[in-house]
Amino acid sequence: MSVTYIAEPQDSRCQWWSKRIPAGFFRNEIDLDDKQSLSRLPFLKNGADLELDPGEWIIDSEANHHRKMRGYRVCIGLVSTDKIMFRYPGIFVKSQIKLVATPDQWEWLKKGSGDVAACLRLAAAWENFNSKQKKVICQIDADKVSDWSNCINATRYQILKEAKNAA
Repeated sequence: MSVTYIAEPQDSRCQWWSKRIPAGFFRNEIDLDDKQSLSRLPFLKNGADLELDPGEWIIDSEANHHRKMRGYRVCIGLVSTDKIMFRYPGIFVKSQIKLVATPDQWEWLKKGSGDVAACLRLAAAWENFNSKQKKVICQIDADKVSDWSNCINATRYQILKEAKNAA
């Protein structure tokens, strides 16, 4: 079963980019600190109508509207069987990954800084961690976590709406 995704920015006036990351991309230890790690993956065209399979990732970056906020929002989404769940990883997610990672895993995952590296770190951890480690990252009751969809309850649009209301 696939999920339909239309690659487009929330606000057409703002700069935007998005990339499709195939399932299993992070099983090989890519260099999270290397800006070229995603270079072999093509950018998505604005308006592209895609059918995504479960396990694929979408990394999405959009400029904040210049009259309200400055900078970029970068998020990563995991495709499940029926939807794409987006998350904006921050320092809390990094600390949770550090908490449960083995020393060898953390040596690899600690590299890189910034929002794109944080997204890649979360995806790499998700693909390489065991189910017990994933439960800690999700911060949800252990018997309720079976997949990413239980970890994230909001879609990208709900998160953006909450961010606008908070501003």
